Amino acid sequence: MAGAAAKKQAVSNNKILRDLHTSSLVVNLFSVFLMVVFNRPNLSKFKYYLMFNIPLISSEYMIEKYGRPKYKENGAIAREGIDLRQEGLTEYMFDVMYLTLFCDVMVGVVGSLKVFYLLVVVPVFMVYKVAGLVGLWRQARGNQLGGADSNGAQSGGTGSSEGRSKRLVKMEARQQKGRGKTQRVRS
Repeated sequence: MAGAAAKKQAVSNNKILRDLHTSSLVVNLFSVFLMVVFNRPNLSKFKYYLMFNIPLISSEYMIEKYGRPKYKENGAIAREGIDLRQEGLTEYMFDVMYLTLFCDVMVGVVGSLKVFYLLVVVPVFMVYKVAGLVGLWRQARGNQLGGADSNGAQSGGTGSSEGRSKRLVKMEARQQKGRGKTQRVRS
């Protein structure tokens, strides 16, 4: 028996998927209509139009595959699907879909497939995010190994306390104080 949260998520996912598929269908039919009736852009470029819609199609497929709730024969929820409102990769896939749909509309308005160059923003943004994550990982790894902190001072030594948290400075002071006591006892 599924809980109330699973039922709520299943209903939410069904609504999100229905809205997504409806908007995608309407926008693509509008764009194809403009291509056929007004020849904007030329109908011979339809294969390029399909090629530029690969990000939309693949993202929509993945969202559908993992977000669609599965039901048992008796109507009970077998699996509610992933939460389509979560942050992270799901959010980026929705951004890619919305950007592609925007480009589809602009192709009909402008009459050129060059609008799809806006899709270059996606890999550039991904590189930016990955570079930021790598930088954070290196910084955390360096601090964890006792390497240089953000000011270049050794965190394990007697470097300046600037750039370090007050808690860390107090802990190091207690450790130094404790070392002094143990050295006097041993002497």
